[in-house]
Amino acid sequence: SLQIGNTGSGTNTLSETAAVTLTTGGNLILGPSSGSKGTLTLNGASSVFIDNADAYIGGSTTAGGKGILYIKNGSATIAGALNIWNTTGTAVNLSGGSLTAASINVNNNPAHFNWTGGTLTLTGSGSFPLAQVPAGATLQMAPTTFDSSLTGPAAGLTNSGTIAFDSPVGGHNDTFAGNGGKHQRGRGDDRA
Repeated sequence: SLQIGNTGSGTNTLSETAAVTLTTGGNLILGPSSGSKGTLTLNGASSVFIDNADAYIGGSTTAGGKGILYIKNGSATIAGALNIWNTTGTAVNLSGGSLTAASINVNNNPAHFNWTGGTLTLTGSGSFPLAQVPAGATLQMAPTTFDSSLTGPAAGLTNSGTIAFDSPVGGHNDTFAGNGGKHQRGRGDDRA
């Protein structure tokens, strides 16, 4: 496992071509303990790959301290779940690059997931509360064996981002009313 801010405050920035690979059971944990703060920033062509494990932001298997993940460029790939605890100051900020996870658990507070740009790819089953796909950003739902579901708020998803579905085995359902974006289904780049 990679823990940042285990009992105090810790910050790590990956820049240029820096890469971190966590193998089976090696979770990413930011701010695991009450009173701790862990921050990880991805810049440039940097990457984090978590193979067969999860990421915990603002805690570990239970809520803890303050965790912040910035993805400005580069990529974060999480084979398991991205768990964002509902703790004060905790956030995942996706403003560029790409974030891939089997699922995202916002623990009843989607405000801790700030998406302003880049590509978000969900590879597993489940649901994710989403107010909008930011303009110029892409949401890719690519389960290979699971059904996927996307539900927008009552007013619908609101801008010209891209929603792409690639589900050759599983089915998918979507409920939203975009206003100028495009939506595609199947193995192509569907736009909503």
